Amino acid sequence: MGLFIDIHAIQTLPPANLNRDENGRPKTSIYGGVPRMRVSSQAWKKAIRDNFRDTLDTGRLGSRSREFTKMIAQRINRDPEDEHLLKVTGELMKAAGLPSDKNRPGSTSALQFFGEQQWQKLAQYAEEAYGSTDPKKSVASHRTDIKKLLDSDRSIDIAFFGRMSASSDKGTGSEYVVDAASQFAHAISVNRADVENDYYAAVDDCDNTSGAGMIGETGYLSATLYRYACVDVNLLNRNLGYDKEAVRLALSTFLNAFALSLPSGKQNSFGHQTLPSFIETVIRTDRPINLVEAYEKPVTTDTIPTSVQRLLEQQADYQNTYGLAAADTFTMADLNARKAMDKEQQDMLLTLPQLVSETTNTVIKAL
Repeated sequence: MGLFIDIHAIQTLPPANLNRDENGRPKTSIYGGVPRMRVSSQAWKKAIRDNFRDTLDTGRLGSRSREFTKMIAQRINRDPEDEHLLKVTGELMKAAGLPSDKNRPGSTSALQFFGEQQWQKLAQYAEEAYGSTDPKKSVASHRTDIKKLLDSDRSIDIAFFGRMSASSDKGTGSEYVVDAASQFAHAISVNRADVENDYYAAVDDCDNTSGAGMIGETGYLSATLYRYACVDVNLLNRNLGYDKEAVRLALSTFLNAFALSLPSGKQNSFGHQTLPSFIETVIRTDRPINLVEAYEKPVTTDTIPTSVQRLLEQQADYQNTYGLAAADTFTMADLNARKAMDKEQQDMLLTLPQLVSETTNTVIKAL
């Protein structure tokens, strides 16, 4: 039986440029024939990973880098330029089947995403080999353990976001692929959003200096976003070694981070520090369902309550049309979002801590 958590959120933003394209302009998308504000899934996943670092012990998280030798050197307090250490880490990469960068000694040709416990154990193998008379033989004696290590002991962020870049040195694909237990939609605005320009000037504070010290221009948007993500709870359970307490911690941290995280692009210039007006978690045993169709026609008035009303109506329509009923639903809403709800719906509302707790406990019982 499948077990999924759909997470829907409505969040308004003031003028902002929190996710830029290659030209520094706010990212956009055409949906329903009109331009929308867009925040990429990568941008919000990065914000959630940053939130993880503020709330979880680093031993439960991963680090991603091509600088293999530097990552090892930091953990054993050695010089990453040390020729002997470079030879040791070269042997470690070979033993693990990781692709080395021929133009950058001590580095891999692709990003490697491993949990802190994995990096620490690799560092132990490196230190042991560094002090041995035959580093190559020392590393080779742990070859099986190294491969087993890198294919297990997964961190929470790897369990959620997956690992696909640890390519094999034989060019046959990764031995250490982890399928992501979460899926993220690009957040798009429920309303039309056109990029505007902010022309600014900086004053030169030196006395008797005329004109601006510099001038510039930056693009921005203001809009209300529909955000969606889903979690495959069975896959998360598998990724974390069927450890229910690890799954419980992972889910509660993820749900809290989804609500409170925010991409930080140009935040000093725009101060776009808002919170979601509405969050709903839906536990399903059939399949995940994105409700973006509710906003194919742009919202034009009373943006937040209208967005919430449309979301709830779309959800009911899918249930009636396809017969796909939720196993359970938990909702939080601020005063503005509550305008779209009747008294019975409002009486069922939770606080964020309650929503996180109820959602997590419900799926843990179902595992």
